[in-house]
Amino acid sequence: MANNELKNQASTMSTMDSSNKADDDVEKMETVYDRKLELKSTNDDEVAATPVSENGDGFCSRAWTNALVKVRKPVSKAVVFTSDIAAKNPKTTVILGIGVALVLLAIGIFTNFYVEVDGDILWTPTPSAVLSHGEWLADDSGFPSPPRWFMVTVHADGQNVISLADEGIGRVFKALDVAVNVDGYSEVCKAATITMQDNETGETTCRIHSVTRFWNYTQESFGTQLANGDDVIEAVSALEYPDGTPVDEMQIMGNVERDADGKIVSAQTFIINIAIPEVEDKALDVEEKMLDNLLDLQDQWDVEAGNEFRLEVFGKRSFDDEFNRAIIADIPLVPLIFIVMSLFTCFVFFKRDWVYSRCMLGFGAVCSVLFSIVFGYGLLFIIGVPFTSMTQVVPFVMFGIGLDDAFIIWGAYKRTDHSKTPEERIHITMEEVGVSIFVTTLTSVVAFSLGSTSSIPAVYWLCAYTAPTIALDFVYQITFFVALIVLDERRVAERKRDCCTCFAAPAGQDGATAEDEVEVEELKSEENGLDRFMVWFSDFLMIPAVKVLVLVVFFGMFGGLAYSASLLEQRFEFTDVLPSPSYVG
Repeated sequence: MANNELKNQASTMSTMDSSNKADDDVEKMETVYDRKLELKSTNDDEVAATPVSENGDGFCSRAWTNALVKVRKPVSKAVVFTSDIAAKNPKTTVILGIGVALVLLAIGIFTNFYVEVDGDILWTPTPSAVLSHGEWLADDSGFPSPPRWFMVTVHADGQNVISLADEGIGRVFKALDVAVNVDGYSEVCKAATITMQDNETGETTCRIHSVTRFWNYTQESFGTQLANGDDVIEAVSALEYPDGTPVDEMQIMGNVERDADGKIVSAQTFIINIAIPEVEDKALDVEEKMLDNLLDLQDQWDVEAGNEFRLEVFGKRSFDDEFNRAIIADIPLVPLIFIVMSLFTCFVFFKRDWVYSRCMLGFGAVCSVLFSIVFGYGLLFIIGVPFTSMTQVVPFVMFGIGLDDAFIIWGAYKRTDHSKTPEERIHITMEEVGVSIFVTTLTSVVAFSLGSTSSIPAVYWLCAYTAPTIALDFVYQITFFVALIVLDERRVAERKRDCCTCFAAPAGQDGATAEDEVEVEELKSEENGLDRFMVWFSDFLMIPAVKVLVLVVFFGMFGGLAYSASLLEQRFEFTDVLPSPSYVG
């Protein structure tokens, strides 16, 4: 009996010691944390109260410091005030953040949203005399609109097409037949200002420049000449067409060479040029059908056994179509980056505990960036800023900047006193890091705002989207993400599972939650492997020999890269901004 009583007393003493140890650990950490806050507050007060010396000692540095403090205080108060409101009304903040963003996007799409794919507009510096003169010719001059030149080339991968003239010209006839036999072609060509007569119908139609004109555009005449054994090369070497019109060989062949007698001995391409009149949407539709049919023919020739000829095609709408294709092709990348960043943040916020894991909060951090992008896009759509292929870079920039702010806020929040309420901890957090993330946001906004002064529309429209969206992301971080932190803390307090908030996690083995012990473990777990590596790395960098090595390496890199930059050649090719692969490139 006495032994049992002694065992019970020992067990009770052990439990009390364990509890007292946890309490002591919490008290020690709280004391350290309170001391840090006290020192920070004292330092701020001392800096704010430090007068500028009248005798001039340190005058500039102290004046600058006092000026920074005066600027910092109102910014800090504004950030903290905004975050306090979000923390006290988390559900309302989240609902408003989502609702306003989606409403603005919908309004923008159905009002002023449009996609600009015109290469002349996107990449021509403004103001441009070329564009303004072109607009005057098209809108005010009263002159007829120039035709939409549609070009088809038949080549043999650099070989001499004249040596293969019989087959090559036959393929030119085939390509031309595919091009002109589309729905609407004859109707559109009735409005042509540069015309010729159709040999079959006798009606006026679109002018065509091609070697087929030597045979009046009829394949039967060409076939008859071949059957009679006549020299095809002699025919295309003539300086005049059968109707007496002088031949402009640059419009029908490429890289032509003649011998001393004037006979063509070499050419690299056969060319077809078709003058399609500008008839509003009808010309665009006809050109699209021509492109589709010829691109199908191109694919057939590419896989045809024994065929040495290749076909290339280019229309006035080709660049616009390819830019538009680039935009559509890149759309899946936005949800892809959202998924990837969601998985990454879930991994960062994950813990092997049903309650204290924060995967949903990590996902919420990604959502805060997403809704700031949606808000920014909607706002810019409403204003009428064009959407371009360059604008699709914005989400990738935003996820990097926005999540960086979220990690800073969460890291500072974890360092606060766990015994305080989430609202109080948010207040302390934003006092600590609010100004920092505001300054980093401001620098990014200023940088992209300066980019908006570029004379190239594609560049300044990109910057016009990015600058306000970065500012909006800052607002979402100090409101939307802050609200999510408070809601997640409430979930933890109610012991609901991460990602499955409808279910409560089971209590500990003793039937209760040892809250103090959990707080201690959370604080201890903050020093992970990466933290230990960074401490080791910083100590390593402080070794004198390493300092010298770092300076030598970086000066060497600077010199090498400066030399490389001096070799840079400035040029711009439209094909460089096209999607790959592209039939235009």
